[in-house]
Amino acid sequence: PDSILYRNGGGALSLFVADTGNHRIRKITFTVSYDTNGAKKWDNVNVECFAGKCGGNGNNEPLPGYSDGEVSHSRFDSPRGIAVSGAGEVFVADTNNHLIRAIDRFGVARVLAGALEVSETNLNG
Repeated sequence: PDSILYRNGGGALSLFVADTGNHRIRKITFTVSYDTNGAKKWDNVNVECFAGKCGGNGNNEPLPGYSDGEVSHSRFDSPRGIAVSGAGEVFVADTNNHLIRAIDRFGVARVLAGALEVSETNLNG
C-alpha cells in the first residue's frame, strides 16, 4: 500500500488504503478497546475492497484500468495519494490514469479532475 488515512465515525475507526499494486482502494474498519493492563487493542477488524473491481463475477484479478461506477465495476491504475472529507467522501490520485477520483461512502467512483491520457499503445490488439 502506498497511502493510508483514517477517519473516525460512529465510534468505529476506518483506514482507507490506496493499494497501489492491486489497483484498488481498501477499507479496514475496527473498534478500539483496552485490555486489563490498559494496552490498546483492535477489535472487530474487517478488511474489504472499497473500490476497484471488487468481487463480482469471479474474475477478481487486480488489473489496472479505468472505469467509473460501483464497487464491482470501477477500475484504477496505480492509485497513490488518498484523502477523506468530513462527509466521508474519499479522494484518490489515480496516478497512471492522470485523474483525481472521488468515491462516495457507498464505493461509487467518479472523475473529479484530470483527463485520461494514453501512455502506451498496444499494436497487437
